[in-house]
Amino acid sequence: MTVYVDGERVGTTDANGTVSYDLSDEEADDLDELEVEFEGHGVEGGIEYERADGSLTLVEEEYEYEVDEDEEDADEEADDEEAESEDEEDEADDEEAESEDEEDDEDEEDADEEADDDEAEDDDES
Repeated sequence: MTVYVDGERVGTTDANGTVSYDLSDEEADDLDELEVEFEGHGVEGGIEYERADGSLTLVEEEYEYEVDEDEEDADEEADDEEAESEDEEDEADDEEAESEDEEDDEDEEDADEEADDDEAEDDDES
């Protein structure tokens, strides 16, 4: 990508997207703000920086992008299906937990009945 200021080429970006500027010392000293505008396929935006204390500080950023409605609908549908699947998993987990609780309750009742039977046998033997 090439960087232009007032229509003049002043910099480039490397493979990682790092921007390098070719400014003279005088130009750099006069730089109080930096605005970056970009356009791409279906996206555009701008970033504005101000120079303060020798650093650039982000002041404003704005992005606009186009989304294909069919693609957006497909994404929403996929999200809905994922949420529905999660709900079904939660319901299955709840039913499994309830079933285990019922089994535990039945086991406790059986144990109580056995204990009562044992006590009754002990009383009969006495």
